[in-house]
Amino acid sequence: MTTPETPPPAAPGEGAAPPAASPGALPPGVKLPPKAPPKKLNLPPRRTGPVLPVLDGKAIACPYCGGKSVWPPEGLKCPACGKQLRPPHGFGPKDREKRRVAKEKIAEARDRELQKLGDPASLKVGPTGYLIAIAALVFLGAALVSASRRPVANTARKERDPYVATTNLMDIYAMALEHFHTDLGHYPDPRKELGLASLERNVSGWIEWNGPYTSSARHLFQDGWGEPFVYRVTNGVPLLMSFGPDRKPGADDIVAPPELFRCHPDFVPRAAKSAEPPPDRPLNVTIGGHLE
Repeated sequence: MTTPETPPPAAPGEGAAPPAASPGALPPGVKLPPKAPPKKLNLPPRRTGPVLPVLDGKAIACPYCGGKSVWPPEGLKCPACGKQLRPPHGFGPKDREKRRVAKEKIAEARDRELQKLGDPASLKVGPTGYLIAIAALVFLGAALVSASRRPVANTARKERDPYVATTNLMDIYAMALEHFHTDLGHYPDPRKELGLASLERNVSGWIEWNGPYTSSARHLFQDGWGEPFVYRVTNGVPLLMSFGPDRKPGADDIVAPPELFRCHPDFVPRAAKSAEPPPDRPLNVTIGGHLE
């Protein structure tokens, strides 16, 4: 009986499983490029140097008149000319050096933060930046459109005001009544000629009627409160009024003033239209059965 032969022991480093790579490690033979040093910013140089404290009793000269005095003068003014003086160059309050050092530390901290952020000029705008810019432009355009529509909205709001609507309709009806009076020689009779309705249609079949002088498709001869206008004619003088918001005769009545009864500058009376000569037409003469 034969025994199986055992394989010879493997040499160190041969046939052994490679060691497991640690997470985040680079493959063998791969090296990272050297890290670039932080870019230096072109910042303006700062003034440095000690600031001497003010030495009381130091002789100074006035820069305006050249007068000599001792610092500090009374009221910090030149005894000769009375102008305001400043401390000598290089001298200042006793705590000025401490304040300068504190400012320098704050400026150095700011420079370090700027170094971390990098040069703003080298920043690249990505898709997110473009989207933000487009959104800002859209918002700005919407704001401009809204601002341009505000006057229209204000006008519409005024038109919805019952008082404004009533006075505007009075102006229209008074002018239409005057056009009617110019063409027919009288104002429409409220009892026989249906009053204001005669401005829209020829209810009595007048030959001189040259309307319609107005249209009641929207307002039906009603004021801003939905009540019909009061129209009367007394001794040939028209009266156009509204009872106002209380819809009752009283102090709130709105009466059309006489100056509203006038003709529009572009209105052409019926008589002037009939007096116009007919337009020139070519004279057709038949010669030998042919139309020339």
